[in-house]
Amino acid sequence: MACLAASAACPALAQDIPDGEMTDLGTPGEGEFGAGTGVAVQVSDDGSTVMGFIRQPGGSVRLVIWRNGVLTDITPADGFLKDFLVTSPSVQGLPIFLSGDGSTVLGAMDRTDGNLGVPFRFRDGTTINIDQAIIPRGLSADGNVVVGSTSLDIPDMQARFLARAFRLDANGLQILDPLSGDTSSGGSAISADGRVTVGFSATDSSVSAVRWVGTSVEDLGSVGNHDLSEAFLVSADGSVIAGRLYSFNLPLPNRGFVWRDGIMTDLGTLGGAQTFVEAISADGSTIIGRSEHTNPAVDTPAQGFVWRDGVMQEIGYLPTDNARGAYTIPRAVSGDGRVIVGVARAPVTLEGNFNGVAFRWEDGVIENLGTLGGHSSYATDVSTDGTTIVGWAENAVFERRPFIYRTQMQDFSNLIASFARQADEAEIVAEQQQLLTRQIGARTCTPGEAGFCLTARGFGLRTAADQGTGIGRRSAGAISLHGAVRLFEGLALGAAWGEADSGVRGDRQSERTQRAWSVSADLGAASRWESGIGGRLWFARSTNRLELTRGAGFENVQPLTGTARQTGKAYGAEARLGFEAFGETPLTARIAVARATTKRRAYAETGGDYPASYDALSIDRTIAQATFGAAQPLGQGTLWFELGGETDLESDPVVVSGASEIPGMERFAMPSGLERHKLRGTMIAGYALPLGALDLGLEVSAVTPAYGGRWQTGVSITVGAAL
Repeated sequence: MACLAASAACPALAQDIPDGEMTDLGTPGEGEFGAGTGVAVQVSDDGSTVMGFIRQPGGSVRLVIWRNGVLTDITPADGFLKDFLVTSPSVQGLPIFLSGDGSTVLGAMDRTDGNLGVPFRFRDGTTINIDQAIIPRGLSADGNVVVGSTSLDIPDMQARFLARAFRLDANGLQILDPLSGDTSSGGSAISADGRVTVGFSATDSSVSAVRWVGTSVEDLGSVGNHDLSEAFLVSADGSVIAGRLYSFNLPLPNRGFVWRDGIMTDLGTLGGAQTFVEAISADGSTIIGRSEHTNPAVDTPAQGFVWRDGVMQEIGYLPTDNARGAYTIPRAVSGDGRVIVGVARAPVTLEGNFNGVAFRWEDGVIENLGTLGGHSSYATDVSTDGTTIVGWAENAVFERRPFIYRTQMQDFSNLIASFARQADEAEIVAEQQQLLTRQIGARTCTPGEAGFCLTARGFGLRTAADQGTGIGRRSAGAISLHGAVRLFEGLALGAAWGEADSGVRGDRQSERTQRAWSVSADLGAASRWESGIGGRLWFARSTNRLELTRGAGFENVQPLTGTARQTGKAYGAEARLGFEAFGETPLTARIAVARATTKRRAYAETGGDYPASYDALSIDRTIAQATFGAAQPLGQGTLWFELGGETDLESDPVVVSGASEIPGMERFAMPSGLERHKLRGTMIAGYALPLGALDLGLEVSAVTPAYGGRWQTGVSITVGAAL
């Protein structure tokens, strides 16, 4: 994470994500926490975790993290938040920090029982209260060292000048003593490596900026006539420190200072009297803040500045139609000081509206980052490499939502949801392939007197969209060619080839032509309606290519596409018993079992801001089926029907996993949210009509689909010859 104003030690974010896009990080929308607004505050160095706050519809505010695509509420069980600040990692003035490695969130929070500022820590999936009288102010990059202020063993907790700085690590709590003769101390920040703590040492009439290396305290000195100073910013290695100079009694303005190599330097101003520092870069080269100025084009008394190599310069501002002028407030700076982010007055000002917009400054050029469809936005943090910016932005209905920016604006809740939809669609596509593979493998023709047969079949399947589950309309069309030869009485060998095209309307996985072949052996009674015992063994293989688009159909999400090869195999066995009843009506009872496997190769999306790569996927299912049918002569042909059902003996859960360049989703494993029906009914009716040497057939079917609540209907036409 970049260095935020008065934040912990400025642990740097080395996030590797694409450039210039704002992405809504989302709120717990339709999930566990309900819809809400929120703000993203900090990002871990490796991009695995984003920390922020959300406000639920009822008004309560929750502390959350985004990690591996999952939004988690980490608010202490009795934590009480009235509101969140949209500009810093704090709530009601109490600091909350995310460690550089994303492992730890540490802070203080008021409680519902009336206790104020109770410290807590989130780590290893658990939020616990810290049983120490401390206020944390800084956290090392690995989350192992905490610094701040404590009233431990001090009777008057409210007396600031009786407090002590502390350092808390694996060795326990260590008090950091003030300078000799002083009565109190306070820790304000810690270097990323956990070695250097900065803060103040004080009496009831003096305050001095200090640093502790380990537990050894050092006075940082003062500048000019300012007799008071405090340090609250530090570079990653602890070599550069920044803070403020002020005075209790003298009419001296606040000034910012930088301390390096034992020398404290006044940062100066932009022509006015006062300066307020906000953040320091991880390498210590750059300090940002606000300074009083003499620029008539700027509305606010203090304007944003950047200080580097001993020189302070104005950051600049966005052109605006506001008659009072512009303003720029910097909030964070990249690790090398190259990129600065914050908020500036928007080009078009709305009456009664905050109407500030997030900006990025680089190489002297300030850029408007835009919004998520509303009027305002605010950048709160930037990655160490300067590529990733987080904050909040209004959407089209003016909800404040957390965002990530690289090259364009996207809705992150929808961005995350697009991965979950990939899992849903992968399950549907696998089911489509397995169904078509079984259709090819489980069908055959019956050889005639000469011992041969050949049948061509065309069929289509359709399932209406199910809005309740979010599944689009599914359809498939196929043609197949079946042939068989009877080797001797009671044994026929068959083969089939087929080609199918299927898809799901409104979904993002396009199945290019699926090709399949099968071989089979029929034993005993040859035809479906012949009396006696028969059986069948079959094996089928299929292959197709998928074009997978993630993000299509989601508002404010950039669609990205990849291609993958998908293969399938299936084998099965069935036993049937044919007999006559009810006036020589042919009846057939059939039981079958099939094993189907779908494998999708690993693939990667191309282009775009947040491409993802996906691991190989394998889905196995074992299905048992039972049917009962009857046939009846009608006209020149035969009318028949079957009723039955099937169930899964085994069905793998579908989990789409992989890696992405999205903070909070560096690695992900998204399970499908679809619920597969355990029992599925089938109804099939057909009519077979002999026409000379040919046989024509028509079938219609209605089947309970594996997913959704709408019937799957089908129709097929066959033309065959038995020789």
